[in-house]
Amino acid sequence: MIKKTQTRITEKKLKEKKIIVALMAIFICVAGFSGYKIITIMQDYNKSVTEYEGISKDMVKKPDTTTPGAVEKSPYLEINYAGLKEKNSDFVCWLDIPGTNISYPVVQSTNNNEYLHKTFEGQYVYAGALFMDYRNSSDFSDYNTIIYGHHMNNNTMFAQLDLYWRESFGKENDKFYIYTDKKVYVYQVYAFINTSSTSYAYTSYFPSKLDYADYLSKLKTEEYYDMGIAADTNKRVVSLSTCQGQNTGKRYVLIGMLDKVVDLY
Repeated sequence: MIKKTQTRITEKKLKEKKIIVALMAIFICVAGFSGYKIITIMQDYNKSVTEYEGISKDMVKKPDTTTPGAVEKSPYLEINYAGLKEKNSDFVCWLDIPGTNISYPVVQSTNNNEYLHKTFEGQYVYAGALFMDYRNSSDFSDYNTIIYGHHMNNNTMFAQLDLYWRESFGKENDKFYIYTDKKVYVYQVYAFINTSSTSYAYTSYFPSKLDYADYLSKLKTEEYYDMGIAADTNKRVVSLSTCQGQNTGKRYVLIGMLDKVVDLY
């Protein structure tokens, strides 16, 4: 009887050891896979960061802030438009938002999917590129030109658009700039909204100025705070759109109204 009891105890211990070993094996596999995923994500981040930092270094010259009077003479970036166009024929403009790290080339394809996860230079990474809606005219002649970008967890691409939910930040950084061939379009922040991915805010064609006026009025009903900019149907807007973090059904949209166009050369 004692021998049978001891046998049962031994078998029970063996089963427990097997369970522990199995659980440890599962844990090691999960940990290994998680580590692999983290490494893959970091490599993905590094690819896009390295690429866009290189493009900026090679193709963009910042204003001279050291020589007296230099900034007053030319406060704008110098963009190598021809060089960027040579790198990628889909290049349409350079977007720069002072006060943020948003300073990137913008492309336009024949659809809104190509650059979701393809960079300016053609690498496949999650960050992709900033891209203009394929239905827009690339000369910014539409009432509403839409530019999309990912809200990346490493604080790149359009992630810093969410800084604009703070009124103090929005009013201190109330302009953004779009550089095309020999011109810079200066936009005054008109509104910052949180809306759905199917919102009226993504309308780019308006049959009449009355429809456009209605659109501009609706934006004011959703804005986080009043920027003090009056609606003007004679001025076009540019909408910068990104996801609201992990909530893919919601979008942050920063809308800028054209203030002026400056000839650079």
